[in-house]
Amino acid sequence: MNAQITPPVRRSRALLLGLLLLCLAAAPSFSQQLLVDPLWDSVAFGASALLAGGSELFMSYVTPPDLGGVDLSQVNAFDRAAMFTYSHGIDTASTILELATFALPVALIFLLPQDQWLGAAVVYGEVMGSADFMKNSLKYLLPRYRPYMYPGGTDNGSPSDTDWYASFPSGHATMSFAAATFGSVLFATYYPSSPYLVPVIVANYALATLTGSFRVFAGQHFMTDVIAGAAIGAACGYLVPLLHQSSTWSGAGAGKGIRVEIPVASFSY
Repeated sequence: MNAQITPPVRRSRALLLGLLLLCLAAAPSFSQQLLVDPLWDSVAFGASALLAGGSELFMSYVTPPDLGGVDLSQVNAFDRAAMFTYSHGIDTASTILELATFALPVALIFLLPQDQWLGAAVVYGEVMGSADFMKNSLKYLLPRYRPYMYPGGTDNGSPSDTDWYASFPSGHATMSFAAATFGSVLFATYYPSSPYLVPVIVANYALATLTGSFRVFAGQHFMTDVIAGAAIGAACGYLVPLLHQSSTWSGAGAGKGIRVEIPVASFSY
C-alpha cells in the first residue's frame, strides 16, 4: 500500500510556507500585547476545558458507527497516493513529536517577563481546548476508516487504538498546528522585530508538519485528514490570540470588575 508521496509532500511544504507568510504578515498588525479579562477569560478557559474534556470522555465511550464494508475504491485518488501500512514505531514517534510541538510554545512563554506568564498560559489553554473540542466533534460527526483498516494495512502489527473509525480529522495534526500557530503568533506579537522571528516560526511549523507527516507514514491517517486538522488547528491558534487583541474583548468586563492585561501586573478599575 506504499505509493508515490511526492505530491503530498509538495502540498505540505506549500501549507508550511503559507502559514509562515501568514504569521509574518500578521506581526506588524498585532499590538504587542494580549488582553486578558478575569471574568470573561475565566468563563472562556473553563468552557474550553469542559468542552475538551467532555468531548474526550464522550469519544472514549461512544459506540462505533456502522460504516459498512471496507472498500478501497471509495478512497479518493489523492489519499490513495499516500497510504501506508500500520507502523507502531512511527506511530509512537508521531506522538513524541506532538509533545515536542506542545512544549515549544511553553518555552516561548517562559521567554516573556515573569509577570506575563499567566496571561499567555491562559490564552494557550483556550487555544488548545477549542482545538480539541473541534476535532473531537468532527471525528464524531464525520466518521471515516483509518488507512490501516484497508486490506494489508496491518501488515506491520495491529494498532492498539480502538478509534478505527475516527480518521477525520487528524487529532495530532489539529493539536500540533494549534500549538505551532499560537507559538508563532505569540512570538510575533511580543518580538515582531526579532532576528529570531523566522527561525521560531519555522521551528514551530516544522515540528507540526513532521507530526502530521508521521501520522500518514504510520498508517493512521490520510493526507486529507492531516490537511484538515492542520487548517482547524491553525485557525484556533490564530483566531483565539487575535480575539485577545480586540478592544471589544478587553472591554468586555468593563464595569464588572478588575480588568487584567498582559503583563498581569497592570490593572484598570
